[in-house]
Amino acid sequence: MLRDAPLEIQGRVYHPTSSVIKQLQITRQTLWRWRKKGLIPSGHSLPNKRVYYTDTEIEKIWAYCRQVEPNAVFNQISLFEGSTTGVNGDSSLSETDIYLDNNATTQTLKSVRQGMMQNLEEGFGNPSSSHSRGGKVREAVFLARRKVADLIGTEPENIIFTSGATESNNMVLRSFADPTTDHIVTTAIEHSSIVKPCDYLEREGVRVSRLNVTAGGRLKVAELEQVFSTEKPTLVALHWVNSETGVIQPIEEIATLCRAYKVPLLCDAAQAVGRIPIELDAVDVDFLTASAHKFHGPPGVGILVSKNSQLLKSFALGGDQEMALRPGTENVPGIVGLGIAAKER
Repeated sequence: MLRDAPLEIQGRVYHPTSSVIKQLQITRQTLWRWRKKGLIPSGHSLPNKRVYYTDTEIEKIWAYCRQVEPNAVFNQISLFEGSTTGVNGDSSLSETDIYLDNNATTQTLKSVRQGMMQNLEEGFGNPSSSHSRGGKVREAVFLARRKVADLIGTEPENIIFTSGATESNNMVLRSFADPTTDHIVTTAIEHSSIVKPCDYLEREGVRVSRLNVTAGGRLKVAELEQVFSTEKPTLVALHWVNSETGVIQPIEEIATLCRAYKVPLLCDAAQAVGRIPIELDAVDVDFLTASAHKFHGPPGVGILVSKNSQLLKSFALGGDQEMALRPGTENVPGIVGLGIAAKER
């Protein structure tokens, strides 16, 4: 029997979980979480120890999908039903598709794809070249840098283009790798791109302190201040918005505290940029990271915003691109797409 095949028992048809998640375009983890919270029918555990759902139960799950979190603050959920078009006239999602995984990645805007294709077809060249073709490509990179800066309220010269937030987080964290002087403070609920570099640095002898959060998932600023009053760390590293829960950390308060104690702050804003208002001229964050594919840009390109570049160390050697901190010819089509996505937000 095929794994997704339904079962018929006493005249009633039962559909396996694998079939349901394919039909509704949701993840198994999402379905399990909804079941655990009692938001949808619990299904039926049949003798083969797999969970099955009846047609009536699937209709109830579908109904919940339609109304789930209608007031989501930062575009966690996209519903493309009742129309053959998706984001900005895109037709890659059918009229019955429901996509609920925008915290993992978002659909690339049609305008982004068009801009990238135009750059690939007409805008080829190396932005480091001194001839006119290089100058045109350099201008395209600068325009994208300015669009990103406008989105997050900072100056273009603070923007370093990378492959995404993971690389950006690593670049900052590995700049604080001296076991004799460095002390990194983070939380117990960070993304793996902060957790794993911190684990690595700790094995190398760097002191790492991990603060717990409240039951609501927020860091207590008073506890962070207590750490500062005991021993001043060399870096605080945490996220702005949690990718699993959507909880928003009090970054403004944390940034003010860090500034008062003159402690650099790394903020992983992958789930925040393009989703909630950010004005870095008002929020004194030293380093901010983000990925384009989280706000309808292309995958494989992101940013590191740095107000303290003198503290950074490049972990690659080569040319002078991106203030000599990220050497190598820039991913110009990706950067152009990132700029368009930033402007669309």
